[in-house]
Amino acid sequence: MDKSQRLAAHAPLFARAEREGLWFYGRYHDIWFSPAELRDMHTQGRFIWGTDNWELLPPAHGLARLQGKVEDAQVAVDDFAARMRKPCEGCDSDDYHIHTCGRTPGR
Repeated sequence: MDKSQRLAAHAPLFARAEREGLWFYGRYHDIWFSPAELRDMHTQGRFIWGTDNWELLPPAHGLARLQGKVEDAQVAVDDFAARMRKPCEGCDSDDYHIHTCGRTPGR
């Protein structure tokens, strides 16, 4: 299937996405486009993939997933920071620092 055929095959997807307020989600590359954004990409010759590469989803799903990633990252930051805190009497800083006392931070 050439590019013009792929573009023509997208017409029903664009119609549904615009009618229902859905966005295009490319699961293989974990990317999201509004219908307007994907149309713009298509005019630039980009992301002209087969329709089986796209899933139409509410954009709120993408936002919720990103918020979950932010929360997971904050937990990782907090856990790492806790490991850097003063672990022994040999260290005199309560702030984040590199321990030179020879002990494992956080233990």
